[in-house]
Amino acid sequence: MKRKEFMKEWRGKSLDEIQKEMLQEAKTLMNLRFKAAVGQVVDVTEKRKIKERIARLKAIETEKRVEA
Repeated sequence: MKRKEFMKEWRGKSLDEIQKEMLQEAKTLMNLRFKAAVGQVVDVTEKRKIKERIARLKAIETEKRVEA
């Protein structure tokens, strides 16, 4: 999903939904890190993409908190 589309979609969602998605992404990132440590094949670009998604979600969360 493109960055602009992602941001537009998530700006319309509630703060709770954003926080749940950030938690889910953090769990996914943790699992990828464990797989990398064990030596299983891990796509390194996937880890980067998840980090970027988390950062974008945090930015939207901050915007929503400032608005409130």
